[in-house]
Amino acid sequence: MSTRYMREREKWTSDGILYANEGLWRTTTQLPLATTTLDTELHQGTTSSIFLTVGSTKKNKGTNTTTDHEGAYHPPINRFRRWVRADGSTEFQPMRGRYHVYASLGCPWSHAVLITRKLKGLENSITVSIVDWEDGSHGYKFMDARSRCSLDEVNGCGSLMDVYKLANPEYKYKATVPLLWDKKFRTAVSNDAYDIVHMLNNEFNALTTNPIAEIDSNEGVDQSQELMELVKAINTGPYQCGLSISQSAYELSYKELFANLDSLDALLETRKFIKGDRLSDNDIMLFPTLIRFDTIYYDQFKCNKKMIIDYKNIWNYTKRLYHTYHLEDTVDWDHIKGHFASSYPLINPAKVRPVGPAIEFN
Repeated sequence: MSTRYMREREKWTSDGILYANEGLWRTTTQLPLATTTLDTELHQGTTSSIFLTVGSTKKNKGTNTTTDHEGAYHPPINRFRRWVRADGSTEFQPMRGRYHVYASLGCPWSHAVLITRKLKGLENSITVSIVDWEDGSHGYKFMDARSRCSLDEVNGCGSLMDVYKLANPEYKYKATVPLLWDKKFRTAVSNDAYDIVHMLNNEFNALTTNPIAEIDSNEGVDQSQELMELVKAINTGPYQCGLSISQSAYELSYKELFANLDSLDALLETRKFIKGDRLSDNDIMLFPTLIRFDTIYYDQFKCNKKMIIDYKNIWNYTKRLYHTYHLEDTVDWDHIKGHFASSYPLINPAKVRPVGPAIEFN
């Protein structure tokens, strides 16, 4: 757990924000009807950083961002946290054609899920809908006018919020991607990217067409949990920089983001991947952030101390992932630039898309 989280845990609890420990929250319900209440049980597994707002955060008008009274950004809470289990312990068992992923090619968390689906050879088992790249004031829409975008052929919805309301008609929070959908019960299983990656990696092995794609899991290993916390901090860091609305919150996020990148670069001095010699969940979750950093986060999100290409080990690691696993077809720069130009009016109200930079990944 990062120093900041430990510091904020004590401070924010007293200020009206309840902090939930990473790795301990799982919904207990196994019923087809989705729930937006956070009925939870303690369960060790894939980690997730959750801030449960009790009243000290506010939605910034005209944006999709939430900040606390000190101007620090907090990501949306993932309110669907159920599990597909191959052992039959839940209502959701892996089955060819039963599940569907709603995703955005611009969103880094969606990107990680799509990479896992590709590497595990699940393209013919789990279908996908790609939303329009703009996450506007009314959320994501379905359309097929743009390249690689699609209509909702599973539920026939016009927007992602309509899909969420199918799962729970009283849903009133942000409709986020990725979303793992169960066609059998017509309900949401999970909208937590870390959980979905974990499920695709561990629970669908009987359906994979690429059995050699063995991806290490982070489950049950203390060191893996610590490494995942580093990955999560780096993934969230650019948003905490770019979407903070106070100078002090921005500078704290900026300092910690680059301290974490320095730690990652030192770690990769002696490792091929984050955990060692084998690809893991950590690498898949981190790659989308690294590939976006120099093009999007460095300038647009004010993360401008160093670029990823300035980190020798991180840059070599990013290129290694890009080429070794042929991830180039998962990186769509039109969608990435379009998403970030159109979805963050606090940063880019004119929605102007950057032309460069021209970065060579060879």
